[in-house]
Amino acid sequence: MPNSGFLRFFDLQPAYPELRFKAYQDLAERGVHAIPGYLLIWLICLLSGQVWQQSFGMVLFGSVFILLSALFRLWQRQQLRQRPKSSYWALSYGLQTLSSGLFWGLYLSWQILSHPPAQAVVPLIAASGMAAASLTNLSPHLRICRSFSVLLLSPLIIALG
Repeated sequence: MPNSGFLRFFDLQPAYPELRFKAYQDLAERGVHAIPGYLLIWLICLLSGQVWQQSFGMVLFGSVFILLSALFRLWQRQQLRQRPKSSYWALSYGLQTLSSGLFWGLYLSWQILSHPPAQAVVPLIAASGMAAASLTNLSPHLRICRSFSVLLLSPLIIALG
C-alpha cells in the first residue's frame, strides 16, 4: 500500500506500532468515558430552548446520531480488544470523531442562529466545554484533535460573525 497522505493523517502506518497501539487503547477508553458527557450536553441543549417546537426532525436526527455514536464507541473499544493489531481502527475512530465534531458544530451554530441572543449562551458554553475536553481526551492523536476542534468551532465562528 502506498504511503499516501490520507493514511499518514490517520496514522495507519505508524513509525512505532507498539507505542501507537497503547495510544489507541487510551483513545478507546477515553471515547467510552466521554459518552455520558455528550448525552448530558445534548439534554442541556434540548432543554435550554424551544427546540422541540421548532424542529422535531433535528431533535430526532441528533438523538439518533448521539445514540449511534455511543454504540459505535463501545463497538470500537471491543474491536480493539478482540483484534489488537487492526491498523484500520484509527481510520474508523478518526472518521467517527470528525463526524461528531462536524455534527456538534453545525447543531450548536444552528441553535445560536435560531434563538434570541440571550439563549445563545448555552450553546457557546457547550461548545467551549467540548473544545476544552477534546484537547485533553484526543491529545494522544494531535491531528484528530486539531481537526475535531476546527470542525467544532468553525461553524460557530461563522454563525457569530
